[in-house]
Amino acid sequence: MPTVSEMNPGEARSENGTPRWILLALALITLAIYAPVRNHEFIDYDDNCYVYANPLINQGFSLAGLRFAFLELHGTLTYWHPVTWLSHMLDCELFGVNPGPQHVVNVIFHGANVVLLFLWLTSLTGRPLRSGAVAMLFALHPLQVDTVAWIAERKNLLSAMFWILALWGRPAQAGRALRAGPAAVARLARI
Repeated sequence: MPTVSEMNPGEARSENGTPRWILLALALITLAIYAPVRNHEFIDYDDNCYVYANPLINQGFSLAGLRFAFLELHGTLTYWHPVTWLSHMLDCELFGVNPGPQHVVNVIFHGANVVLLFLWLTSLTGRPLRSGAVAMLFALHPLQVDTVAWIAERKNLLSAMFWILALWGRPAQAGRALRAGPAAVARLARI
């Protein structure tokens, strides 16, 4: 398997040397697979609390909504996730209480996470094809379906995005972990 530096020099690449076709394929396949959610309705399990029946969220941005997002704990296990609340407020500000566009936003977040994972893995390994395969498995894994198709699970998508970005902030530890094997990756996840 060729590394990024060994691939065809005439191949279209992004600025960091990654073949653009892989980025495009990952994004398009992810968007195509999850595109049907744009026609889905809200789910009565949590979408009501998070969006359509929550006046602090479904009216878009407000001072009361911002206070709610940043200063109150939510749920029986005391969730605190202001970025999630802000993203739902933004959806309602832009689209109203309409589930279709909010589902599409989840698909876009998932697609972004797939591309970020691919770029991070490629930066560590120099192996874009293998990294693309792993990112595609992440994109299409059945465990991702509820996270993408359930509006209230936006928190998982945002958490994944910040986790992948945080991994880029610790490249030396992450690279050592990948070279050392699965046990080291598990230790890295606890950092």
